[in-house]
Amino acid sequence: MGQNCTACLKGTPAEGKNIQDMDLSKKNIGGGLLEVIKEDQMENIETPLQSDRGDKKYRLYTGNPNMQMSHKAREIEGTFPHLDLSFEGINTYYLEDGSIYTGNFNENYEKIGKGIEVTKDGSKYVGDFKNNMRNGIGRLITAEGNSYEGEFCKGVFEGNGKLCLDKLKYEGNFVNNLQHGKGKEIWNDGSYFEGMYEKGLKNGFGKFIWNDNSWYEGEFKDNKLEGRGVYCWVSGKMYEGLWADNKMNGFGVFTWKDGRRYDGNFVNDHKHGKGQFKWPNGKIYYGSWEYGKQHGYGEIMFYDLKKGLFVTKKGIWEKGIIKEWLKK
Repeated sequence: MGQNCTACLKGTPAEGKNIQDMDLSKKNIGGGLLEVIKEDQMENIETPLQSDRGDKKYRLYTGNPNMQMSHKAREIEGTFPHLDLSFEGINTYYLEDGSIYTGNFNENYEKIGKGIEVTKDGSKYVGDFKNNMRNGIGRLITAEGNSYEGEFCKGVFEGNGKLCLDKLKYEGNFVNNLQHGKGKEIWNDGSYFEGMYEKGLKNGFGKFIWNDNSWYEGEFKDNKLEGRGVYCWVSGKMYEGLWADNKMNGFGVFTWKDGRRYDGNFVNDHKHGKGQFKWPNGKIYYGSWEYGKQHGYGEIMFYDLKKGLFVTKKGIWEKGIIKEWLKK
């Protein structure tokens, strides 16, 4: 008569994808050192910018800046539509930091307006500059082949944008290079999350759908299922209630496709504490549970065919097995 729920809850709610691994704040999206293809340095003639100060010298660059891009960056750039920027009469310079820049400068030798920058590590940025920093709308392709298209402010992702990494894509809001606000992540395996972020982590309300079509909709905290939410398994099982640390913790309702239902407390995905279990035939157990099994005092109510009425029996259970029926 005991009901062992371990098999019923087979598999953890977050199986199929470790949400914590998707923390973009830990991803390297800014580039890294690698071997770069360089032009013949003899083509670069050292010349001052047109200014009376002349204290800052750049070399005029007459080669192809794309040759400094990494192989991966050039490969990814080929998948994007061409950006047509008109630079008639504007020179290309090899700057002191090792980058190659095509565009305008202000009186302080700072990049300004629309420009193209190929950095020393092999990354490429095309877009707006202000006070020597990426500012406005632009596209960045890193040496590793990651890309970002959208808004920049003072050199960082700020505002709405689209970030493409090796295993996933994110489209939504950014603050200081991190996902912040509303956004959507899509993984290569078809899984996706849509909801709220805070400082690069899933925080607040959202919906996560795994590639096997199981899903969770509810509250998140620091990339974990935490708070109130609903999880639905492909098999038809469903849990609605409280979560903590990616597990069912607190009061909730668990239903099965065949009509079974449990209303009660959970601890780390197990029925634990007080709860009621109802079978499809109308039989009900209400009482104590311990790690998924009836344990301690409980009452069971069922329909007695001989008597033609519902009967309630009280007893003591131990690890899912009735040990003693109590007299009324």
